[in-house]
Amino acid sequence: MAINRTKSGWQARLTGQPSRHFAASSYGGSRQAHKAAESYIAELRRSRRTAKRRLTPRRLLRKQDLIASAEQVLRQARSLMSARG
Repeated sequence: MAINRTKSGWQARLTGQPSRHFAASSYGGSRQAHKAAESYIAELRRSRRTAKRRLTPRRLLRKQDLIASAEQVLRQARSLMSARG
């Protein structure tokens, strides 16, 4: 992460993402442009953390296996309960 001062504002950079310029004239001054750049970096970091938590194909298969085994256990329990009936 880097926020660098430019002649007309601030430039925000995060590895693997395109850099973005925040012009002081567009944000009402240098301080507001800097805050906007910080917010941009923070949002990119949050979205990266969320993306890491998403299901990969491997995790999805694992969850499906767990669900299938849980359903099998439920079927067995129901059949035992009906046999006792």
